[in-house]
Amino acid sequence: MKKRFFVVSILCLTLMPGLQTHAQLGGLMNKVKNKIVDKALGNDTGSKSGTQAQEPGCASENDKVVFEFDKGYKVDMREITVCIQDGDMLLFSKVNGKYFVKKKNAASPEGPFEENDPEVTRFSCNESAASDDKKDFSLLYPEFVSRSGEKFLIKFGGKTYGPYAIIMNFVVSSLKTKFLAQVIPDVMFTEKEGANLEKESKNATTMAQQMELARKVQEQMMQKSASGNPMDLSMKVISNISGVSERLGATVMYSASVKYDEIVCYDYGKIMDLSGKTIFTYDPQQVNPYEGLWLSSDNSRYVTYTYGVLKFSDGKECKDIFSPYLTKDGGQVVLNYLYFSPKHNAIMQISNAF
Repeated sequence: MKKRFFVVSILCLTLMPGLQTHAQLGGLMNKVKNKIVDKALGNDTGSKSGTQAQEPGCASENDKVVFEFDKGYKVDMREITVCIQDGDMLLFSKVNGKYFVKKKNAASPEGPFEENDPEVTRFSCNESAASDDKKDFSLLYPEFVSRSGEKFLIKFGGKTYGPYAIIMNFVVSSLKTKFLAQVIPDVMFTEKEGANLEKESKNATTMAQQMELARKVQEQMMQKSASGNPMDLSMKVISNISGVSERLGATVMYSASVKYDEIVCYDYGKIMDLSGKTIFTYDPQQVNPYEGLWLSSDNSRYVTYTYGVLKFSDGKECKDIFSPYLTKDGGQVVLNYLYFSPKHNAIMQISNAF
């Protein structure tokens, strides 16, 4: 009968109900997204032998070349994996284990980088940066989040927020002028104390040792509670955006990708603004926002993404594409999405006003 992590696990489950499910689902979606990219590039080992990547039906001669495999990066396309974030491209060479970054306005990629380099870890779709259920946002967003002893500080727009023991989620708008975070100010045990408890729990092999450890933990908790310094163990939502509701619940998910330069939240069957007002409803059987959902600026049109297929609200579809994202060009919001072109031996971009 194993008792490892009993106390720590109970505390985490008490403080963060529902969030682990979202985190696990997020990890699954990232893996699915990577498989879609591999399929689009012709790297899917699960496909039938001899199957070759083809031009998608929505491709045209007017599409933009964003990365050519025979220019600036001398490697066969089947030897890399690709990750897109905010128009920048992370390329991982399976041959030498190195990373390269092709920024959206650059002619050629930069690198090579190691997996712990800030240029690599800023890509949240890079699984080596952080696990989905324990992200270190000081690595993902070093310009905004920093460590202060055992806690974290958020510095945004000249103002400091915190310190916080846990940052469960940190979302930044497209232009990096707005942010929202889900935080817990205090925890009963620091990282160091938690590590010591974990070590002791591994050594507690008998029932007597386990009971003694439980007694010790309970005693430490009582001492902290009686220390005169009240601990705030509740989850809070903080933001530099006015009018953010604190009553949306712990299970809603916040996103800066649904609308350009806006942060919204979604729950089962609906998307809300940060005040809690519903701006869009959807059929959960038909739309999965965890995979991809984008709204037009006036909320009248939407696009969904599922397993390599982009579906528009007017019925149009585009297959064998990956990494949709929003930008703004000349005052117009644009939806971009990518595909691999065997004809051009390149990753191509399609852009539509949205």
